[in-house]
Amino acid sequence: MKKIMGLFLLIFSISILGCNIFNPTDNSPQVYPTIITPLSEQELEILQREFRATNNFLMCSRLDRYGLVDREGFCAIENPNIPIEEREVIELSKLTLYKNRKFTNVKDTTGLAIGRIFMMTPNRDNTHWRIDYLQQQYNGHKILDTEIVLWAHGNGVYRINGHWYTDIFIPENVEVQEAEAQESLIGTEIIWYDAAGREQVFTVTEETLIDETPQKVIVPLQVEDNIELRITWEIGVRFSFQNYPSWYLYVDVISGELIRIVQLFVT
Repeated sequence: MKKIMGLFLLIFSISILGCNIFNPTDNSPQVYPTIITPLSEQELEILQREFRATNNFLMCSRLDRYGLVDREGFCAIENPNIPIEEREVIELSKLTLYKNRKFTNVKDTTGLAIGRIFMMTPNRDNTHWRIDYLQQQYNGHKILDTEIVLWAHGNGVYRINGHWYTDIFIPENVEVQEAEAQESLIGTEIIWYDAAGREQVFTVTEETLIDETPQKVIVPLQVEDNIELRITWEIGVRFSFQNYPSWYLYVDVISGELIRIVQLFVT
């Protein structure tokens, strides 16, 4: 099995290198924000059949209504109990994501950064693995909600959760500067819940803003049926007794809207 797997990886790796995946073409439209619209039921069913066929009907994941591999959902197939090593899992995961680039948008495997990889069967032979990839970096900007998780047995990757984005327009000039974005948040009320489940209200003040230069971050924003890829300032906010952020607040660099709040602590 290992000799066969090794030959497969070698052949597929050579074929990938011939596809110029390291310099993908950027055909980004010059309109802000980039908008992704849902497919019709018929279009989605055609793509779903193509996705299954691409993976020899061994992949149990499904596509979302935009034709990309769904970030949510659980599925499983029977474990063939064939040992597979960590190195093979990493290679197979990259090959699988690229082979499914139409559905994952992973067109450059050099951009994949592993967050963690571990055995799902720690008390048995290494026959079942999970590998988590970190958020996508697009032109130097991270994109929220783009972590990709894969599961693999000895027969290969059988499940993918998540996808990347492509052809994103990033305006050169912004309407809202970093300092303006930070100032606009003063007085904002953040609702959070303590360990007992009681609602708490935190009000942002100048003193609770993290004293660091905000970074530009791309945020996929659900607007009715569409996904808008917004460029934002990521601004840290802290409890007054901390030196590190308790929340990140995301302010659109063009409209100045606060479009997302991410809590960084667990209660």
